[in-house]
Amino acid sequence: MHPGSKALFYRQMAQLVGSGFHLDRSIDLLSSQSNDSAMRRLLEAIKTGLLENRTLSEAMAHHAAEETSELERLLIQTGERSGQLESSLKHLHEYFESAQRSQRTARNSLIYPLILAHAAIAVPALSQYLHGAISGEATPILPALILRAVALWAVFFAGYWGWKRLAEAAPHSMVADQFIRRLPIIGNVHAQWSLSRFCQVLHSALLAAMRTSEGLRLAGRAAQSAVLHTAAEQTAKTIEAGGTLTQGISSAGGFPPEFVSSLHSAEAVGTLDLESQRWATYATENAREAQSRASELLPKIAYMIVAAYLAWTTISFFAGYYGDILRMSSGY
Repeated sequence: MHPGSKALFYRQMAQLVGSGFHLDRSIDLLSSQSNDSAMRRLLEAIKTGLLENRTLSEAMAHHAAEETSELERLLIQTGERSGQLESSLKHLHEYFESAQRSQRTARNSLIYPLILAHAAIAVPALSQYLHGAISGEATPILPALILRAVALWAVFFAGYWGWKRLAEAAPHSMVADQFIRRLPIIGNVHAQWSLSRFCQVLHSALLAAMRTSEGLRLAGRAAQSAVLHTAAEQTAKTIEAGGTLTQGISSAGGFPPEFVSSLHSAEAVGTLDLESQRWATYATENAREAQSRASELLPKIAYMIVAAYLAWTTISFFAGYYGDILRMSSGY
């Protein structure tokens, strides 16, 4: 499903659950209103699971695994166990709404750089054609333009495919996750969303009175980050060995120092649930701001790179063109 469709689904579900509607009734209402075929498939799959007396997260896991991610199922699972299902649904709405907004902004901002990129590949082909025309050895320009366009789109698709594979590997590969975290602009977005998801699930787990080690493992999986997943697993083992949460997080690494410090104070005064909620809100706001900046900055950087290349090829073209004319007029 498109992020926009999921944002709408979770917003409507949060409204209905918050108003006291039963899940069966909520799904029926959404099914009767939706014209989105993908959403209707998801709703029918969930309805099938609910008719089997499963919870919402279980229905998604058994009948809508392809339409939902592990993140969605974990957030809903902890929300159900903590009695904070509405909060989990709202968090998913904010997450997918931010993803949709970022994609739309980046897509619109990339239109002009994409046009310039096509102009940039046309200038060298035109230069080669004119040089050939002057020397009497002109070659057809259309095949050269087509070849350059194919090469350009091959680069685009290779970059997209590479990024997609890298993002899919990040939840399980330390190398991939650490690489993304080191990337300028994008790395901060990734790190903030990972921390936001971690804190949201940890908060729900604490409210559900789960064992802290179990809550940490769920939060680590929901973070969709190998760095936080590994750190959460190490922290859980420290707690099971008799250590404290603060000791485990401090020794595990992977978490921001200010986050570790605030949990240390919260553990001392017994307000871990409130502190994890505060950090879930704080990290979500930071992630949305970082994502908004990235969706504005990256297209601008792409535009500047393409514009610089276009300027260089244009100058090279005219320098070569007038150089040929001067050589011909000089009799060389």
